[in-house]
Amino acid sequence: MSGDTASQADTWDGTLPHFSTVEKHGQITVPVTRPSETLRFFAVLTFILWIPIAVGAALWIRGMQTHNPSTWLGIAAIVGSFLPVIMAAIVADEARDTFGQRSTGNRVAVIPSLTGIAVGLIGAALWFRDFSAGVMALVSVVFALGAAIVTVTAWQGIRYTRRRQRWLGSLRRHGVRSPGELRNVTFLKRWTADDPQFTVTIAFEAPTGRRVVTANIVAHHSRVPLAGSAVVVFSAPHDAGDDVLIELDPAKPPKYDRDPTGSYRKPTGN
Repeated sequence: MSGDTASQADTWDGTLPHFSTVEKHGQITVPVTRPSETLRFFAVLTFILWIPIAVGAALWIRGMQTHNPSTWLGIAAIVGSFLPVIMAAIVADEARDTFGQRSTGNRVAVIPSLTGIAVGLIGAALWFRDFSAGVMALVSVVFALGAAIVTVTAWQGIRYTRRRQRWLGSLRRHGVRSPGELRNVTFLKRWTADDPQFTVTIAFEAPTGRRVVTANIVAHHSRVPLAGSAVVVFSAPHDAGDDVLIELDPAKPPKYDRDPTGSYRKPTGN
């Protein structure tokens, strides 16, 4: 455990920890986003890369049906899929930064992957022109429907985050600012991406008196605020609800648990 503080860089990790009293860990919306200038580029690249991978996989599967599969084609399709998977992970991070929520970023990242696979499979189906073509076309339709469904849910997520950010911005500008204290930090042994999840209680002095709320928190594994750290709570005037904005107090830098034992690190393979 250490008493020093971490510098807040202009990155997602630099904005951690994130608090919310009403959202689950992966759905926590940050008040301020950092729109990505390369999100569209990586999304298009991911879409394009999945097309030849899907075609190669279709050719390999068709070869298995004729009892003459190409081992090298199968290996190439499997190994080649690593690159678009990496690109999809980049898209997820770029979308997360742009829209301010991890789960919405993940949905956005799935769209170019599913669409690229659907296009590759339908292209292979048009080429085959036999029974396997019908199978590939059917699978392509399944991926296309999946892309459509994810697109709708991603759009709903984007609309939600925009509304949520307007609400949080209103709280910060017009809400009642109250000093508070972090208490009862409980590690849930779950992670959002690589960031550990916790539940905490926050005690603060509201205009109506002392209040205590429970919040979900996602933090960097080496920068977990300790109980007793000072926070600032923004609440709506004349509203005793638990939907408040919680931030670490910049005037009173917190003490962090630097996780010297590595217990907050996500286990390999999870």
